[in-house]
Amino acid sequence: MAKLVLHTQYYQNYSDTNVPHWKPKGGHEFTIEGFDPDYLFYDEVAVLKTLTELVANQSNDYEKFEYISHELKFGEPTEINIADFNAIYGETINA
Repeated sequence: MAKLVLHTQYYQNYSDTNVPHWKPKGGHEFTIEGFDPDYLFYDEVAVLKTLTELVANQSNDYEKFEYISHELKFGEPTEINIADFNAIYGETINA
């Protein structure tokens, strides 16, 4: 089993609910824990349709989400220390 991360576009309604005015405000992620990757290997078309609908169902009158992509994660990310970033960044801009 894996974690499925869904990448979406987040929109905010800048008007009322009768005549919405949607503005894109950036990305948002949803996750599904315990996802079986076999779904993607054996029936990707149905999975993509399901994910698109799942994401749309998270929307309401004031915010909405549109499916962009997904990725499978089989472990937790490895953290990189900010000091390491700053050291290499400093070398790069001073080169």
